Amino acid sequence: MKTLVVAVLALLLANPAAAQVLGPGDSSRSIAVGATTRTYLVHVPPSYTGATPVPLVIDYHGLSSTAAQQASISGFKVLSDTAGFIVVHPQGLGNAWNGGICCSTANDDVAFTRALVATMHEEAAIDARRVYATGLSNGGAMTHRLACEAADLFAAAAPMAFPISISPTSACVPSRPIPVLTFMGLTDQIVPYNGGTFPSAATTFTHWRDTNQCGAGAPEVHAVTGASYCDIDLSCTAGVQVGLCSITSTFGSPYPGHVLYVNADLNLSVIAWDFLSQFSLPPAPPVPALPGEWPMVLGGLLLAAGAIRRG
Repeated sequence: MKTLVVAVLALLLANPAAAQVLGPGDSSRSIAVGATTRTYLVHVPPSYTGATPVPLVIDYHGLSSTAAQQASISGFKVLSDTAGFIVVHPQGLGNAWNGGICCSTANDDVAFTRALVATMHEEAAIDARRVYATGLSNGGAMTHRLACEAADLFAAAAPMAFPISISPTSACVPSRPIPVLTFMGLTDQIVPYNGGTFPSAATTFTHWRDTNQCGAGAPEVHAVTGASYCDIDLSCTAGVQVGLCSITSTFGSPYPGHVLYVNADLNLSVIAWDFLSQFSLPPAPPVPALPGEWPMVLGGLLLAAGAIRRG
């Protein structure tokens, strides 16, 4: 009994409440992941007070790009101010992400992402059930990988300008059904819509539909806007949705058709947020009631832990 009490007290002391370090505005921050220092940018909307947990969007840059460049082109920083979520733009080592088949194997970016989200929980009031991933190109590959390997952490994902990034695709086995809306470029000459070096848009859509046990018929939603369109399957298991937005980008050299945010038809950050924000992680199972004297014991431990911290 004494050993268990000491262990519980140590756990309480090791996990203090969120320090609320972050307030409205922009900041550049860093964390240690193993022996490596990783950096990221944070934008907190003006409406944030810390009184109520808010959603978190992690937005990954493309290969050879930077966190700052992604923040300036993706639209999520601007959208966060109106929608009220916090957005983080992480920086890849060597301006690249280990996203599976693209584009680096030098670092464990899934571990970095988990450490980053844990740190955000310590420094801001984050809704743990509403954490979302998105990103462009190599950042889109990273987003697909997170949907495959971190479905316990992310409620939904919106990868852009990159197809399913796990090879073989059968190795992508999410821990739960996860909503995914993929954006691919109809005019993309870097990562072609119909595949080649990388899988096609159709292969990607089929993969996520199969993974989430969706129907085999035509998607229930086919929305055309100008020269772009989105198909959404609403028939998937557990209330999940899977979609593919096919975008006619007007972006020119040196990445013709690849920077999907530049198009005449759709505001991709808004389309992505409208999709992502529908979904939350399943609620945690209820904690079983403690028998006998344990409620009083734990109450005393909480008081003792608070006194020690104040001291």
